[in-house]
Amino acid sequence: MLVPSTLGVLVFGFIPGSIVAGASAGAKLQAAPGFVKYIVYTLSGIGAQWFSQMLFVISLLLLLVRKVVLAVQKEERKSIQKESSVYVLLVVMFFLLWGASKLLNTPVVESYRFGIYTVAFLLGYYVFSQDIVIEVLKKWRFVSTLAAVVSGVYFIYRAYGIYYGHSSLLSTWYANLFTYCMILAIFGMFAAYGDKKNAVTEWLGKISFPVYILHIPVILIALSLLQKSDLSVGAQYVIVAFAAYLLTPLAALLIEKIPVVRYLILGIRH
Repeated sequence: MLVPSTLGVLVFGFIPGSIVAGASAGAKLQAAPGFVKYIVYTLSGIGAQWFSQMLFVISLLLLLVRKVVLAVQKEERKSIQKESSVYVLLVVMFFLLWGASKLLNTPVVESYRFGIYTVAFLLGYYVFSQDIVIEVLKKWRFVSTLAAVVSGVYFIYRAYGIYYGHSSLLSTWYANLFTYCMILAIFGMFAAYGDKKNAVTEWLGKISFPVYILHIPVILIALSLLQKSDLSVGAQYVIVAFAAYLLTPLAALLIEKIPVVRYLILGIRH
């Protein structure tokens, strides 16, 4: 996780970054020195790796939290014994996430939202990892799914036409309610129907991280090729979706065959 999001970005980030920066400030960058272009292109080419960088930092924070907890009490995690306690926690956790969404959001590059992602990570480790919580979500999976659909429709109604990545939108109660209901629904539904293993799911698990890393560069390349076409927006969406779902796994399989490159981009040694 750390190697692709640091060395990988430094070595290869300028490729997708050049597409992003070229589309937004191409003419202005032409006269800039080469090292300035490299810095701008690299920072613009982080892509989905911002989340890997955040997870690494939050994982280090978890190590500190675990040491503090163990210093205070013998058990690292207090087991939840009663189902009624789960219902109380489910309500409290929404307000924790909503409150955290307003904290530690970086300016300019607003994807680094340390508040909500740190709280979500810790809740996942200490609360959602307990079987009793998953069993409750499994039992109420249809209710949480209905709540996710309803809150999602309301979110679209309120947020339509607004940039979806802006912290002022992502810190609203309705954005966080939709997010939270969707989390509960996914946990419940997959606990009921997705707890299975076969050749397809094992392959998807193996390819998931490479696809996560590569999907944005593939999408950007597809968009850059379509930029000057006369195709309708709908047709472009279909082509980009096709590229994302088909070409990204193929690109991952290709890169996995190349020594050094696979380590830098995907973190795979052998």
